[in-house]
Amino acid sequence: MRLLFLLSIFLFCLNAFAWGPSVRFERFSVDDGLSQNTITSIIQDKSGFLWVATLDGLNRFDGYEFKVYRHNPKDKHSLTNSYVWFVYEDNQGVLWAGSRGGLSQYDPLNDHFINYAHDPDTPSTISHNNVRSMVEDSKGNLWVGTYGGLNLFDRTNNRFTRFNHQASDKNSLSSDRIRALFEDSKGNLWLGTDGGGVNKYNHQTGHFEHFRHNPADESSLSHDRIKSLGEDANGALWVGAFKGLNRLDAKTGYFTRFKHDASDPHSLADDTALSLHLDSKGTLWIGTLAGLTRFDAKRQQFVQWSHVPSNQHSLSDNNIWSIYEDQQGVLWVGTVIGLNRYNVGSDKFVHYNHNASNPGSLSNNNIMSIYQTRDGMLWLGTAGGGLDRFDEQSAEFEHFKRIKGDATTLSDNRVFSMVEQANGTFWVGTASGLNRFNRKSKTFTHFRRDKSDPTTLSHNIISALYEDSKGVLWVGTYGGGLNRFDETTGYFVRYRHEANNPHSLSHNIVRAIFEDSKGRLWIGTLGGGLNLFDQEKQRFIHLQNNPSNPYTLSHNSVYDVHEDKKGQLWVGTDGGGLNKFDVQTGQFSHYREENGLANDTVYGIAEDEKGHLWLSTNKGLSRFNPIKETFNNYDVKDGLQSNEFNGGAFFGGVEVGTDNSKVDELFFGGVNGFNRFFPANIKDDTRLPV
Repeated sequence: MRLLFLLSIFLFCLNAFAWGPSVRFERFSVDDGLSQNTITSIIQDKSGFLWVATLDGLNRFDGYEFKVYRHNPKDKHSLTNSYVWFVYEDNQGVLWAGSRGGLSQYDPLNDHFINYAHDPDTPSTISHNNVRSMVEDSKGNLWVGTYGGLNLFDRTNNRFTRFNHQASDKNSLSSDRIRALFEDSKGNLWLGTDGGGVNKYNHQTGHFEHFRHNPADESSLSHDRIKSLGEDANGALWVGAFKGLNRLDAKTGYFTRFKHDASDPHSLADDTALSLHLDSKGTLWIGTLAGLTRFDAKRQQFVQWSHVPSNQHSLSDNNIWSIYEDQQGVLWVGTVIGLNRYNVGSDKFVHYNHNASNPGSLSNNNIMSIYQTRDGMLWLGTAGGGLDRFDEQSAEFEHFKRIKGDATTLSDNRVFSMVEQANGTFWVGTASGLNRFNRKSKTFTHFRRDKSDPTTLSHNIISALYEDSKGVLWVGTYGGGLNRFDETTGYFVRYRHEANNPHSLSHNIVRAIFEDSKGRLWIGTLGGGLNLFDQEKQRFIHLQNNPSNPYTLSHNSVYDVHEDKKGQLWVGTDGGGLNKFDVQTGQFSHYREENGLANDTVYGIAEDEKGHLWLSTNKGLSRFNPIKETFNNYDVKDGLQSNEFNGGAFFGGVEVGTDNSKVDELFFGGVNGFNRFFPANIKDDTRLPV
């Protein structure tokens, strides 16, 4: 059984990286005004309009509505054909469209087109009416690729110079069917053909160098039918083919092939690379027949996003024909079923969640606890899926679950709390006891309540775990009060609410345990307010809500206690918002929805380097500026896992308490996975929408 357990973990990990963190796509289709759903090409012009080419017309999008341009046989200034292959803007701001009927130049003053068509009797016309690609080189030359050869367009006299395949000339084009044109950063002009491989044009000699598929040579092109051309941040040429993606080594002239491998989740999503795009951050995006793929240059691996029928914010389809980044950094993805908009800025809140088709994703979407151990491993406690460990280096999730009959596995798949002690001991609190994890053997030792033994846990639902500055482990339970673990004896000392004892714990549901910089231990309960534990006198001082006193705690259900780097104590409540406690006066100040807080239920409080407090609620995240006393609120539209978060499911930030640790990255979990983000990267976007 142990072998099967470890094997299952291995198999889970194999698939973990095939799917990337969840991102939110906004979809546009014919229902939103598009002329047709198959998106062949996308560009943004210098005026800010987005132009979208489809198989039934060209669309101009102003951010609100689409204006459609089609072929009209009665209008010579309409598009040459409605079947539009590409849209392109040159350096002079002139817009071009290539279709099955020729080349069209847009005249913005008259809002119509000037057309160029093939005339078999006039050699200075374009060589073919099936116009597939266009590029302007660094010298200002316009090159047009057709299914009848390559054309150099002379703007001055509107004449085309043709370059064609000549069977008797090995230096001519390898094929007249030109699918893609691209000029690299060195000024080299590259041509992708449909059946003749890749050609490199020599401007000095006028010759074409051929790169073809050779079945006997693994360093040759993977296939001669070329779909796309692009360049990465290092200047390497990438070639998308009918079968495989290729990267050219300019020094050797050899290609490295990337193909889909069903046994390797890090491989290309699909062998057909229809589109390539290098964004402003140097990230290479690949459109395939199986979804959108991003190349991770650091790991030399691929990350994939695909259509998920149950998720309306996933890609509208997996057949990706076009990719484009606009001036605002928004990524547009064209599929055969509509246009997709991905605001890359929203991934500042990176989202991970469960993917039913990927066993290596999160085991469960309902995240109840988060903890990052000193080795950099991120641990996620779920409400039924067990414990997940995320390795940042390998970007893989490893799952730990309860296996019936195996006492060395997790005691319960509902994980509510975690803590790592200074000595490296890692504790996991579940709905069926406390677990001590052995990192070497990957096994768990269980601690549970024994009704007949008062030195055991007071309750089996472990809702809070905390180690104080003296190395003492404190265990909060959901119904059994507070426990102190004596590591020497292995016994638990219980602290419970006693109805007739005003100095006992105020309530037996403990949700927060925190030691401040002065060594004071604070206990937050659900129903009994806040407790200050006097360890010397072994008694609890209660701070509770008094409806007749506005300076008391706003609500008796406390989810979190936090001390900021200035020594100020903050309390998050369930329904009473955020509280600031003045230890000197014993008075509370309240911040609620009426003051700008997103929601009055504050589950977690984390502080960033600037002293801002990040608050998880039932209506998103709030960033609070304690000096200005202002809030900035973020919701699911900004990339959050959901508007609803969970108590205890957060980690990171500046911690003043035990070790003055500082973690730049913050983690918050809720009902649909978890978010990770760097607070310094979250800036309000004041740009107008495209």
